Amino acid sequence: LPPLLAATLVRVLRGARPDGPDRLPTYALGAVALVTLLLVVQAVAGDASGYDAWRGGTPRGGQPPSFDRGLELFFHAAAPFSALALLALVRLLGPVAADPEADETRVRAHRETRLFLVLWPAFAYGAWSVFVSRYGEATFSGLVPVAVAVATLCRDVEESDRAWWPELVIVGLLAALVVRDYALYPDSPLRGLDLEGLSVPDKDVFNPAKAWGGLMGFVIAAMALGFASQPGTRFGWPPIRSFLRAQWARGGGHRAWVTLAGVLCGGTLLAGLAAFAAPDSLGLTTFGIRLLRVLFFLTPTVILVVALIPNALALGGRLGRHRLAPLVLGGLLFGAYTAFGFQPALSQHFSPRLVYDRYNDLRAGDATLFEYRSGGRAARYYAEGEVEEVKTTGELMGKLQDDARVWAIIPTDELPALDRTFRQRTRDHLFVADARSARLTLITNQPIEGRENENFLADVVLKELPEVDHAVGGVFEGKIELAGYDLELPQEGYIGAGQRFAVTWYWRVLQRVSGSYKIFLHVDGAGNRMNGDHDPADDRYPVRYWEPGDVIVDRQELTVPANYRPGIYTFWIGFYAGQNRLSITEGEKDDADRLAAGRLEVR
Repeated sequence: LPPLLAATLVRVLRGARPDGPDRLPTYALGAVALVTLLLVVQAVAGDASGYDAWRGGTPRGGQPPSFDRGLELFFHAAAPFSALALLALVRLLGPVAADPEADETRVRAHRETRLFLVLWPAFAYGAWSVFVSRYGEATFSGLVPVAVAVATLCRDVEESDRAWWPELVIVGLLAALVVRDYALYPDSPLRGLDLEGLSVPDKDVFNPAKAWGGLMGFVIAAMALGFASQPGTRFGWPPIRSFLRAQWARGGGHRAWVTLAGVLCGGTLLAGLAAFAAPDSLGLTTFGIRLLRVLFFLTPTVILVVALIPNALALGGRLGRHRLAPLVLGGLLFGAYTAFGFQPALSQHFSPRLVYDRYNDLRAGDATLFEYRSGGRAARYYAEGEVEEVKTTGELMGKLQDDARVWAIIPTDELPALDRTFRQRTRDHLFVADARSARLTLITNQPIEGRENENFLADVVLKELPEVDHAVGGVFEGKIELAGYDLELPQEGYIGAGQRFAVTWYWRVLQRVSGSYKIFLHVDGAGNRMNGDHDPADDRYPVRYWEPGDVIVDRQELTVPANYRPGIYTFWIGFYAGQNRLSITEGEKDDADRLAAGRLEVR
C-alpha cells in the first residue's frame, strides 16, 4: 500500500493532463491504490479475530508507538547507511539542477521520482505505526526508497567538484549516535527485526561493542574521506613554516597567538619529558603525572594529523568519481560481520542446538539425557538417544546422585540453586560441560577427563580458605565472616585518581542467612565516596544461596573518579536488605553497622 499511495499522490500533485499520453496509466494506478486502500481500511475496521492478508496480522491490542520508537528502529536496522538517510531525503526535496540538454519530459520524470522516493517511506512509517499499535512488531517497509535516496546522495557527492563539509558534520553526528547506541545496547542490530521477546544476554556474556565500534569507525572515516575531499588536491606536507611566517607578518595580534602556541607546545613537551624522566620530583598526583605524559604526545600528534589530513583528502581526490567506494566497502564489511559474526555468535545463546551437539559428542553408550524446565521439543530434533523430562528439583537430584554418569539440560539461571543443592548432598560442584548459551546449560554429575569444568561456581565457592593478602576477621551476627581480601592495583601499594583496581573478598559462611541481603561497599576518604553495592560473583550468586562451610570468592572492579583527592580511603563493607543491615559482632565498625575492612591509598 505505501508505494501505491506514494505513486498516486505524486501524479495527483503533478497533475495528469486529460489529453496526455499518461492519463490511462495514471487512472489505472489511482484505481488500484483506491481499491487496495478500501480493502485495507475495511479489514482494519472489521477487526476480525483471525489473521487477514490485507492487514498482515492478527489483532492483539497495544499502545500506539511513540515517534522516536520508529526513528530508533530505522536508525539501528539500517546502520551504517542510516546516518546518510536524513540528509539524502531532505536533498530529494530540494531543487533539481538544470540540465540544458534534457527535455521537459525527462526533467518532470526526474522530479516525480524524487518526490516518490520521499513519500514512499513517509507512508511506510504511517503503515508501520498503525500495524504496531494493533497487530504486534513489524519491520520498516520503506527501506528500498531510502536506499535509493542514499545512493543518489552518494552519486551527487562523487560527481561534484567541491568538498561537502557542512553535510559531513550532519552525517558525522548521526553516525556518532549510531556508534553510541551499538556500543551501549548490544541488541541494537535486532531492533528492526520482526521479533518479540528477544533480549541479548548481559554484556559480561555477550558484548560485541568493540567489533561494532571498529566497523563504525571505518565507515565514519570512509564518509569523511568521500565528503571532505575534492578532485585536484595534491599530495605533500602542508607549508607549516610558510603559514607561521605569514601569520607573524600580519601584526601584533597574530604574533601573540603564534608565540602563545609555541610556548604551549614547548611547555607540554618539557613537562611531559619531566613526567617520564623524574615523576617524583614534580610533586604531582598520579593523575597529574599521567595527564602530563599524555600532553607530551599532543604536539607531535597535532603535527602528524595536520600533515595526514591533507594527504588523506588528496587520496580521496585521486579517487575522483569513486571517492565513496571505501564507504561501500565499509557497508559490505558491516553486513558481513552481521551475517557471519554477530548473528551466529548470538544464536549460541538462543538456539539450543549447540548445547545438544556438545551432548551428542560427549555422550557414551545409552546414557539418558534429562531435561529440567527447558522444554522437550528441541531435544526431539537435536538430541541423540533417549530423552526424559524431570519436573522437580528433588527428582533431578535423585538422578544426578546415581553412580553412573548422568546428563542433564537445565536453564542457565537455575544453575546456582541446583549447584547448591547438589553440594549439600555430595560436597562437590556440578560439572558443566557446556556453558556457551545464556539460556541452557549442559551438566553432568561426574568430571570429564580432559575437559575443564565450565561451572563458574567452581571458582566462586571453595571448600577451604586460600591464602589472602589482607586478613580481616570481621563477623556479621555470627553468620558470615569476612576472612580477608586481595587488592590488584596498577602501582605497588597505591592507586591514582582515574585508575581502575580490583578487590577480591573472601567470605566464610558460618550460618545460613535468610532474606535477600546484598553487599554494600563504601570507599570513604578525603570527603569523597565510591559506592560498590552488589550481589556476589557479578550478581550471579546472591547471599541467600550461601551454605555453612562455604568460602565465597567475590571479585569486583572499581574506578577511582578522576576528581578524587589524594589520601587514605577506608573500605566500609556490610550487608543490607532494604533499610536493614546485619550487625557486626566482631571487628572494627561504626555506628551504621559498617565494618572497616581495610585501607586504600590514593596518590
